[in-house]
Amino acid sequence: MAKIYQFPQGEERAKFRKEIARERKKRFAVKTGSTFVKWLGWGWFYLRLLVASVLHFIFVFVLAILGAFKWAVFWLGGILCVI
Repeated sequence: MAKIYQFPQGEERAKFRKEIARERKKRFAVKTGSTFVKWLGWGWFYLRLLVASVLHFIFVFVLAILGAFKWAVFWLGGILCVI
């Protein structure tokens, strides 16, 4: 014999789904830590990424300039060593 279940419909179903989603978020928050700490961690990650990108750009830019004028750097360095 088949069992017949009454499932919530319409507004009651939406309310039930929201309640389930809220409970999942609570469990997930307990499992992963507080939201503030999570945002702080991601902020720290992006700050480090930004600093690394800026320093990389500056370093490569300086090397490109030195590479473009390597003949001048070579001769000026040689003159300074002789003096």
